Amino acid sequence: FRIENDLIANDAGTIAAEQQLNELTSELIATRGELAERSAAFERARQLLASGDDIQSLPEVQDSDIISALRTQLLDIERRLAEFSAGSSSRRAVALRDEQTATRAQLLSEVRRIVDILRNEVNTLQAREELLQEAVARTEAEIGDASRLTVRLRELERRAESYRLLYERYLE
Repeated sequence: FRIENDLIANDAGTIAAEQQLNELTSELIATRGELAERSAAFERARQLLASGDDIQSLPEVQDSDIISALRTQLLDIERRLAEFSAGSSSRRAVALRDEQTATRAQLLSEVRRIVDILRNEVNTLQAREELLQEAVARTEAEIGDASRLTVRLRELERRAESYRLLYERYLE
């Protein structure tokens, strides 16, 4: 009966489904925490991008090597532009302004890519949370079934014990 109904307990006396439920619950809690963190970062980035505020203050943007390189390149261009007079229309100044515009566009593109990565992480974590919730629900249902079967098992064990005692008395 134990084998047929998968009621085999581990060393601690709990069935496998209970242990699996504990693991799934722990993983679900960790996923929810990570999802809350990533959702907040994505929402903050989306708000900053929409409002035109300084999105480069976000940790995800600051940690990007590409952003750092583009910032350095932009600072170098601005330094070289400052060497020319403010209203200079020489070819070199025009080329530097074009390069500055292109670098700013690359910088904005990279920031948008980082925001897209945040959105994808949030979507992935949401899907993972849903899968874990489903797994927890299935496991809880299995535990409910196992509880009902455990009652039947106890009844069979009591009956077997009474037959064993009766048989021993008969043998005596």
